[in-house]
Amino acid sequence: MSNPLHPDDLKIGQSSKDPNERRKELETTGVLEEFVLEYRALTEDYVSLEREIHKDLAEVRVRADREFFKITVPEAIDKIREIAGSRIESDKVYYVSPEKLEEIAKKKREKQEQLEKEKEERRIKYEAERNERIKKIEEEKRKEKEKKLKEEKRRKKLDINRDKQRLKRAKEKQEEEEKQEVKNQINEKILI
Repeated sequence: MSNPLHPDDLKIGQSSKDPNERRKELETTGVLEEFVLEYRALTEDYVSLEREIHKDLAEVRVRADREFFKITVPEAIDKIREIAGSRIESDKVYYVSPEKLEEIAKKKREKQEQLEKEKEERRIKYEAERNERIKKIEEEKRKEKEKKLKEEKRRKKLDINRDKQRLKRAKEKQEEEEKQEVKNQINEKILI
């Protein structure tokens, strides 16, 4: 197990319990950060195997009365596997190297950048479509206005022509009435 507050030190020890339960037991008020389970190996011979591993790692042990060692996780895993050999029934590595974490983070960033790029492309496409729709609506409004203006001009022209015809008929009627008046006056003179 490792602890983020002590990145150079690993706790290497045995437990008859599930490693995650043991990890949780280490969470006390005296520990600021939780321990991280980096590796576990299941074996029947865990007590003697622990002694062998601690003896082999004696040079990197932090204190004789503690199970902490100044060793990297990959080195510790290799050492445990080397010493235990076929006595390990099963094991599991939880450790992720800083390089792997950086690779994962890089992929995550790239994916996020790709998502942002796609989002921006969608926004640009939406804006272009929106502007196109606005342009089309404005064009339709312009055509409608133009059509109304033409219709209004046509009506005005019709009104003017109608007025001219009325005026012409009124003038013709007046002329006709005047002629009739003149005829009536002439007929009256003739009758007198």
